[in-house]
Amino acid sequence: NDHSDRSPFPSVRDNGTDYLLTSKRIQRVIELYRSSDDDLTNPYFAPLLASDFSRQPRTLLITAEYCPLRDEGEAYGEKLRAAGNEVEVVRMADALHAYMMLPPRFEHVQQTYQVINVFLQRSKLHGKT
Repeated sequence: NDHSDRSPFPSVRDNGTDYLLTSKRIQRVIELYRSSDDDLTNPYFAPLLASDFSRQPRTLLITAEYCPLRDEGEAYGEKLRAAGNEVEVVRMADALHAYMMLPPRFEHVQQTYQVINVFLQRSKLHGKT
């Protein structure tokens, strides 16, 4: 819930100024979505603040190397894993936030589809969906 220079996540500071998604844009979006200051401590608004991460479905979490939200997403994956959930966290090297909006001919998009397909195939093989 903190995407300022005080964020505990280095990716906010490292990737929050010179790329497509900036920390200032994230803060503006949060202001649009929140209805009160209480939202900032609500786990439905800021999932990393949840007290219980157990009993979650098998999860594939894909982050982009140059996204300010990268470390936050990966921290969420670690919390899910620590709570005993089956989690795969994949960081797409050299990718920017929202790269999946690019056409499928782009390498990062193709790589991501491959990662998703492998994840789904493993789910089918193990009877998990």
